[in-house]
Amino acid sequence: MGLSGLIHVRNLFLVLLCGILYVGCVTSKTSGEEERAPTSEESQDITVRWAWIHGDEGRSTPPFLRVATPGGTSGGEGFGYQALTLELDLVADLPPNLSLILVHCDHDWNPTRSVFIQDRSRLRTNDFIVDPAPFTARNYDYKASITFPASSNSVNILHSGNYIARVVDYYNEDHVIAELPFFAVESVAGVSLQMQSDFFESAWTDKAQDGLVARVEIIPGLSLFSSNFQGIDLIEQGKWDQPMVANEQSARKSAKEGEYRSSWSPWYGGKVLAEFYNIPSGNEHRILDLTDMVSFPAIDGPVSTRVSDEPRFATFAEHDNDGLPRFDYVQSTDDDYVYFEFNLDIQGEKVYDDMAVVGTFNNWTPTWDWRLTYDPSTRRYLARGWMKRAVQEYEYVSGKWNVDEGILEMPEATLIEGNSVYATQTWFALAYYRDQTSLAYDRIVGVGADASGGR
Repeated sequence: MGLSGLIHVRNLFLVLLCGILYVGCVTSKTSGEEERAPTSEESQDITVRWAWIHGDEGRSTPPFLRVATPGGTSGGEGFGYQALTLELDLVADLPPNLSLILVHCDHDWNPTRSVFIQDRSRLRTNDFIVDPAPFTARNYDYKASITFPASSNSVNILHSGNYIARVVDYYNEDHVIAELPFFAVESVAGVSLQMQSDFFESAWTDKAQDGLVARVEIIPGLSLFSSNFQGIDLIEQGKWDQPMVANEQSARKSAKEGEYRSSWSPWYGGKVLAEFYNIPSGNEHRILDLTDMVSFPAIDGPVSTRVSDEPRFATFAEHDNDGLPRFDYVQSTDDDYVYFEFNLDIQGEKVYDDMAVVGTFNNWTPTWDWRLTYDPSTRRYLARGWMKRAVQEYEYVSGKWNVDEGILEMPEATLIEGNSVYATQTWFALAYYRDQTSLAYDRIVGVGADASGGR
């Protein structure tokens, strides 16, 4: 073999070697390329900074999806939105591969057993849009969002009821990233909700306080039977996983001190009636404007308000945003997270051991991560966590910790926030109906809304 032949063989060898090295370095999927699904051990760690589900008309809208009655036209009419949008901000090393699985549940949030209701061909999609966080963001890596139903996916929700929007790893469904509740609702029954002033008896004090009573009246449609109604859920806006329930079981239950009570009459002259008693009127939520870059700059370490919070005892200076966050004033370059420290001063005394802060940043759920701990050096209660730059709302609640489950039982805001008859919040009444066809599932056949207090 001559010199030219040796050079040719050497060049061919280098080309092959470079090709092998190049293929070994490729980590992203390209068009027409077969991708190997990683095992569960290879699933990357993903931290959810924030997850939110809302109507397609804006981020500050409730998660009610409008659907047709069985056999009706697609989309339906009446209360709710034509589509919902789910958003997540994630901390991850690489762009995540995500899937959305919608799980229909019964009135008690147990997955419905019918395989016809849980049709995976209609209730699953991989149509997530995943983008890098803004280049100025330092505290999260990727933004993921999906709108459903949409022309870009095959989601088709035919049945009303409770749903869980479950975000999972595309390659490993057991790796659940986030779960958020939403409601698919019909408008076949007329639901009237009236919130009225009443008294509230607290579990933590003997002092009589301002409270509410809710009265719900359902007029069934022509295709519905009063005896098939399963119950009515009364939900304060934003607190979607904290319903007050009226049904046969709750009407017989002896409520504990400080708990709500309910009555249930499904055969009242062709109507369904329910009442809810001993509801705290609450207070206007505290407002935290994290869009203010001067007061809350982007720095390493926690930021807080200049003045600590104090008990309000039913007083307030401004009305809140009705239980939902607002993003109206957030510039794209400021879309990030703040490591915020809540600072509560109860006259310098250590009096309430079991307390937490709840708000729009944690779905109003008092979890162990947002517990208040006493700092003896400052004689104040502190809680820290990541919060998205937005106009957030919050309040302080007291109760008793269930350490095993990491939740605060019987959370109540009256000791620190007080109850004000002038506080206004939006409430929803959801009517649940048991479909007696072969599908046998719980429908939401109507929704009523009203506001407590007055502005």
